[in-house]
Amino acid sequence: MFFKHIVCIILSFLFALVLHAQEEDNALDMDAKKRKERYFLAAQLEEIKSEQKKTKKILDKNGFFISGGIGSGEFSQNLDIHYPLMFALKGGYQKSFGNTPMGVRVYGEFDLIGIPVKPLNFYHTTSINLDATMDFLLDKNFSYGVGFFAGIGLGGVYGYIDRQVLGLWSSFFNFGISAIMNIRHRIEFGIRLPSASKLKVRNFEDINASKMFFASYLYKF
Repeated sequence: MFFKHIVCIILSFLFALVLHAQEEDNALDMDAKKRKERYFLAAQLEEIKSEQKKTKKILDKNGFFISGGIGSGEFSQNLDIHYPLMFALKGGYQKSFGNTPMGVRVYGEFDLIGIPVKPLNFYHTTSINLDATMDFLLDKNFSYGVGFFAGIGLGGVYGYIDRQVLGLWSSFFNFGISAIMNIRHRIEFGIRLPSASKLKVRNFEDINASKMFFASYLYKF
């Protein structure tokens, strides 16, 4: 009887140990599960905050802008080719499409070029343009990145000769790349190709403008 009593006590003790170990394992599993759930919820919350920040930054891209820059154009008269200094000014409105990198902008542009060829003194263009844009924000705060644009414009090219104005209608093709800084600031490098570029000057060789290059700063209000 005594031996059986001892065995029962030992078995009860071992059973209690097993139950306690199982409870500890269950508690550890529950704790690990809770930690996993907290980690998952924290990751979801961080993702939501990131998306909200991205949405806000993208919305910050929408609005009116103004841009000024310098560049040059390739002008030829007979066999002579010149690359005079160009001043460019444009202003308009840009709009992004949701959380996508794509967008669009519409703007007016004025380019003024002093040409060191006779008899033309100045050459300028005026145009209304529509560009498709694509911006890739690369930092975690969605403030800095790189962008691309391509579009078409419609306007005119004009030349001034001794108080006379020569002009003709033209379309323009625009291409370029942007460096985005803190959303509101951009440095752009691009090229403009006028479809109608040859000004026929009476008693002189035709003056032809085949392409224009520019570097500009853009500020979004």
